[in-house]
Amino acid sequence: MNIQKITSENYSTLVNWYVKWELPITPFSFIPKTSFIVDDVCAGFVYQLGETPMFWIEGVISNPDIKDKSLKNKALCVLIERLEKTAKGLGGKMILSSTPRFGLNSLFLSLGFKNPPEQYFHLAKEL
Repeated sequence: MNIQKITSENYSTLVNWYVKWELPITPFSFIPKTSFIVDDVCAGFVYQLGETPMFWIEGVISNPDIKDKSLKNKALCVLIERLEKTAKGLGGKMILSSTPRFGLNSLFLSLGFKNPPEQYFHLAKEL
């Protein structure tokens, strides 16, 4: 699978996915240099939490037009592994994520993430 950094040239792909999923659009200026898109299937970011060795996977989104769950899972695995490798390369000691989506949560668990005792849900609002 082809993985590349998110740039101003491919950012419109993300905007299209946000619109189709009826999600608030993450402005390009909010997307870190540690963000990637896998083919035309999925994308996500990894943020460093301040100056700590902790990193956070966020902004994971997929192309809603792709119905092949096997293809999406394969692309998401490639994405998450790249985000982990990126965080580790930057000195990361811990990587976190949260999602209300059961399928994505299960994928993280299959890749060695642990479930905290609480459930986390994120809400967003465009201002």
